[in-house]
Amino acid sequence: MADLKQYFSMIRERKEVLAAIHGKKDLLELFCSWTEEQQEEFLDFCTGAKGPRMLYDSFF
Repeated sequence: MADLKQYFSMIRERKEVLAAIHGKKDLLELFCSWTEEQQEEFLDFCTGAKGPRMLYDSFF
């Protein structure tokens, strides 16, 4: 991930994303309403660990 951040400065580390979520009550409530799997998928997307699933029906 450090290599990606060199080229894409907007990629945040997991702790930065979680700090932003915990810093706003409404974001924390929304995040906590998701399943653990959804939370992990979101964090992976935000940190550049995984990309969005573009071949799924919801994107087309």
